[in-house]
Amino acid sequence: MDFDPRPVSPFEVETNASELYAEEAAETRELETERIVLPAPSIEQGGAVPSAPSAPPLKSILDDERVAHVAAAIGVACWSIAGTALRLEIGRCLLRHGFLTTYTTFGANCVGCFLMGFIEATANIQTQSRRFPWIFRSLLAGFCGSLTTFSSWMLDTVGRDTAALAFGELLSGLTIPFVFLLWGHDTVSMLRAVTGSTRGRRVSLSTSLAGGHSCRQLHLANIVFLALSVVMAVVIPIAVEVAVSRGLLDVSLIDRRSVIFAPLGAVPRYVLGHLLNGTGRFWRLPVGTFTANLIAVLLMGITDYYFRHEGNVWCKIVMNGLCGSLSTVSSFINEIVAMYSLGHRRSAYIYAAASVAVSAAIMAVCRRVLS
Repeated sequence: MDFDPRPVSPFEVETNASELYAEEAAETRELETERIVLPAPSIEQGGAVPSAPSAPPLKSILDDERVAHVAAAIGVACWSIAGTALRLEIGRCLLRHGFLTTYTTFGANCVGCFLMGFIEATANIQTQSRRFPWIFRSLLAGFCGSLTTFSSWMLDTVGRDTAALAFGELLSGLTIPFVFLLWGHDTVSMLRAVTGSTRGRRVSLSTSLAGGHSCRQLHLANIVFLALSVVMAVVIPIAVEVAVSRGLLDVSLIDRRSVIFAPLGAVPRYVLGHLLNGTGRFWRLPVGTFTANLIAVLLMGITDYYFRHEGNVWCKIVMNGLCGSLSTVSSFINEIVAMYSLGHRRSAYIYAAASVAVSAAIMAVCRRVLS
């Protein structure tokens, strides 16, 4: 071993000492921060019995999205009967009292948009889609969607005798439903402000109906609603037929059969909306509603030609029932408002302009070419 006789300077001694101190401090911190895990006491030593891993919660078949859509389609079919019956009654009342005699679908479209805004504003999206999907889809797509009609509005617009009347029908049918939809939203907000016990408190359907309830109770509410809907959809039309046959009610054959044809239009519209709306294509435009409205307008134009030339009452039944329920104004207006509220203004204008322009062109071609 060699020995260096060179004397060490005070600076080198201080440097070596500082390095040694830093190493000792680092080792001390590692020991302090190191977690010492002691073995758990055994059962003989008084330890607790090890618990088995908890099993995942059982998921009901009613939570399956496919079951929800099938049940919602049944509810849409049932409530489309009520929506179509109310639409025909509103139009007949307006004609009977001489109010809005030229705009046969204007009143029904306004009422349907108001109810759409009112029902939709009573609960948030999570409540509508997760807790009560059968109820809200049946009321919004079935009842409100069938209460309003896009194809009949296009037929009234194109069928006017002058361009001024056609423009008035188009402008009023496109703008006033917006007002009624927003009025429905504001009505719910006003009711919340009136019924709130404290300032800033919001009483919503999601907290009043679903708060504190188990999933089983939520499923029970959906099942009871769907069961009552099916019973009413079967019993009420039969009761009306019996009352008409006994002379207790005066309902035309066209109106009675149109109500029966309503589910044939409402269910395909719901399916198209589920498959095509919000898929990310075409700037997230609601292609399903757009397609349903165009198909209904085309069928309306064809059946209107045969009804005017041959007077077949079944053509009128298809027009009022199938075409009237296959197309919708309430969902059309609601989708435009939703896109505009989310900042997709370009998509909202494109969707509105394309729907009106293409539908009016199809109806005009049907009336001119087939005449």
